[in-house]
Order: sequence, then structure tokens, then C-alpha cells
Amino acid sequence: MRSGPSHPKRGRRISVTLLVTSCALLTPLVLCASFCGMGANYKGQLGLLEPYRAPTSDEAIALIPIEYAIDEHEPNDVIFVGDSTCRSGLDPRLFQKLSGLTAYNLGSSGSLSIWGQFATLTAYLAHHPAPRAVVLCMSPVNVLQIQRAPEGSPGAAPTVVETTAGALYERFLRIYGTPNFRRGIFADGTSSLRYFINRGMSIAQGQLTAWVSGQTHDRLDDPLYGYESETYRTLSDKMRQSHGFFLLPRTHGDAVGILEALSEPHSVNSWIDDGVRAFAGLAQKHGFRLLIRLGPLSRDQAPWDSECIPAWLKRLEGEFPQVSASRPEVLWYDRQVCWDSIHVNASGVKLFTGATARDVMNLVGTRQASHSRQESAKRTQRQ
Repeated sequence: MRSGPSHPKRGRRISVTLLVTSCALLTPLVLCASFCGMGANYKGQLGLLEPYRAPTSDEAIALIPIEYAIDEHEPNDVIFVGDSTCRSGLDPRLFQKLSGLTAYNLGSSGSLSIWGQFATLTAYLAHHPAPRAVVLCMSPVNVLQIQRAPEGSPGAAPTVVETTAGALYERFLRIYGTPNFRRGIFADGTSSLRYFINRGMSIAQGQLTAWVSGQTHDRLDDPLYGYESETYRTLSDKMRQSHGFFLLPRTHGDAVGILEALSEPHSVNSWIDDGVRAFAGLAQKHGFRLLIRLGPLSRDQAPWDSECIPAWLKRLEGEFPQVSASRPEVLWYDRQVCWDSIHVNASGVKLFTGATARDVMNLVGTRQASHSRQESAKRTQRQ
């Protein structure tokens, strides 16, 4: 008979236990969802950079050109865009002395991919008058795809899985690319989900620290990851002054690198072919000429492609009236003017910029035409 009154107490204890258990289970889920949303939607001063560490040099090299493309509005006769062979091989100021055509270098790096470079030029065209010509400059080693054994077969290379936010070009395209590149936070399963949760936790921690101390730490003033003194801002200022050009230090790099001879058969990477065709579409839409100029290779390399790339470029010229290719398709430079196997040093820059200036002048005209365009732009501004 005494057990009767205990039933309501037992029920309350069960309810409290269930409530506490539910809270214990739901709290981590709610926090994870909050951190994930914060990490995926963080904009900050520059959305690509991680809020919990200094930028890397690759991140800075990716962002500085598109920051110029979005923030500035000055006209240029010619735009250079492409990978590191463009960024460190074509000097716009020397180009202007040789041709009389104003130019800016939007080159970045191969790790940004041709689609990141496409997004950079698209942003430029949205904020600047269309140039007379765009020089798409990339290393020929990025153009060719070696035919390898099918995945999973003996001798096939292991598959490398990149997370949505972990690869630089995916992070870049998530912010600056067209909607079809803006993949969701679950695109790569738990790998990308963990990334965004950890990113959100770092953001929240930084905001809490700033609130407690009353000061916000600006990562753009930190030395770039792996550098002693160069920051994002100091590098950005230097590249603005050089019109986007970045001269590689010293005469030769520490690691020269040797290219392996191409095996047969090989073909043009479909990723590159699709990207170049997208550039051709921009040329047609905005009315500029697109010149494809492949970067030089050091002459001490193994024998290389002599048919695949020329045939591909000739096919592009036949399909797109706005597209031209520089010849010879692959330039072979002496070792003394090369920084490594695919980049040039200061002496090589003079040769490569000079050759490109001649090609562009043959394509769009001379300094007199540039002067007329500048005078027309000035009259438009006065009106």
C-alpha cells in the first residue's frame, strides 16, 4: 500500500531523466549545426582565407588578382591571365614600353585551376571596360593528360580525395565561381562537414577572444605562412605597383626539376579544353581577341609533345574566330634564362614578354591604336 504514492515520483524522475538525456544528445548536434553554418557562410574581410591562421602564399596569390578585378575599374588594353608562368613570366610595364599598350597581369597559380582563372577574368570584365585582347598564358605541362591505367587496375595511380573546402580551387570557386561550382557542405560527405564545423569553432573562438580583449586580430598583417616578414598587404601592394607581375627571386630556383618524357598515347586534358572554350565564349561575348600563349620550357628537358598541342590549338582557332595561338606553340629557352624547368628568370622575362608583345601587336594593332583608345576614354570621362 505504501508504494502507491511513489508512482508519480517515479514518473517525474523518468521524465527528468529523458529531458536531461535529450538535452545531452541535442546540445552537441545544435552546436555542430551552428558551427557548421558559421564556417560555411563566413565572409569576413576576405572569405577565402582561414580566420584562425595567417594566409598562405598560394591563397594570397589567388586572391590578390581577383581583389584587383573587383575593387578597381581602370581600363587596360591587354589582360594577362593564367598560372604561375603567366604571373612570373609576363611583365606588363615592360610590355607597355614595347607595344604602347596598357596591360595588367591577373596571373595566379596552377593550383587555382583554369576555372579559378576563368572566374578571375569574369570578375574583371564585370568591373572594367573590356580589353582589346586577353592573353591566356599557361604551362604546357598542365595542358597534357597522360593516358594511365584504369583506376583499380594493376599499376594505376591511387585516387586522392580532396574535400570541398580543402582544395584551393574548390574553396575559391565556392566563393567566386558560377553557381554550378558552389558545391554544398555535404558534397564530400563527412570530410567537408568536419572541415566546416572546425572552421566555425575557430571563428567563434576568435570572436569570443576579440570580445573579451576588445581587439580584433587582423590576419592580413601576419607574415604569410612560411614567410618571415611578407604579409598579405605588403605582397598586395607590391603586385599592384608591378601591375600584377611577380618576379621570382634569384637567377635559378633551388629545385630545378626535370620533366619526364611523355609516354604514348597522351591527349589534352579535358578540364583544360573545356576551360579554354569557356574563355573563348567570354571573348565572343565581350568582343576581345583571345591569344593563347603557352609558357616556355627549359631546353635541357626530355623530348616533348610536337603534335598533340599544335593540333588542339589549330582546332580551337578553326572553331572560334576570336581565338589565336602564338607560334611556335611550345617555346624552348636556354637554361641560363630559366628559373626552373617551367618558369623564366629576369632575363627570360624580357624574352618572353617581348615575344608576347610582338604577337599581341600583330593581333590588335600598335601603340597608335592604344593612344586613340585612351583619348576616347578620356573624352567619355569628361562628358
